[in-house]
Amino acid sequence: MRLIARKETYSLALLMTCSFILSGCGGNTVEETKLATVPVSGTVMLDGASPGECIIEFRPVSVGTGEINKSATARVKEDGSFVVGTYGDGDGAPVGKYSVHLLPLDSTAGPGPQAKDAEVDIADQADGVELSIMLESAEGSVDPLLTPPQ
Repeated sequence: MRLIARKETYSLALLMTCSFILSGCGGNTVEETKLATVPVSGTVMLDGASPGECIIEFRPVSVGTGEINKSATARVKEDGSFVVGTYGDGDGAPVGKYSVHLLPLDSTAGPGPQAKDAEVDIADQADGVELSIMLESAEGSVDPLLTPPQ
C-alpha cells in the first residue's frame, strides 16, 4: 500500500514538472515577429483626381529568405489622403519597397479603381514618411467609384 502511494506521488510530481516546463515554451509568436514600422501618410491621386473613398494597399515587392512578408493598408478619404497601418490603425509600415494597389471599401461593390502598376519606397525616417502617389488608370479599366451607374 505504501509503495502505491509513493508511485502516485512521483507520477503527480512528474506530471506537474512537465506541465510547468511546457507552459514556458512557445511564447507569444505574434509579438516576436512584429517588424519595426515608421509613420507613413500621404495622398493618392488617380488620373489627377482623388480616387474617392477606398483602401490603398502596400504589398512588399521583394522579401529576402527568412524575412516576413507583411502588407500595410490605409483607408483613403474622399480628398485622397491616408494614414498607413500594418498591425493597427495608423501605426505605419515597415521600411521597404512596395507595390501600390487600390481596393474598394466594400468587396461586393466590384473590383475598385484599376490603376497601372506603381511602386513606392518607404525609407527609415524618424519623423515619418509623407507620400504623394500619382496613379494612372489601367488601359480599358472601368472605375466603379468614378463611373456613374447606368
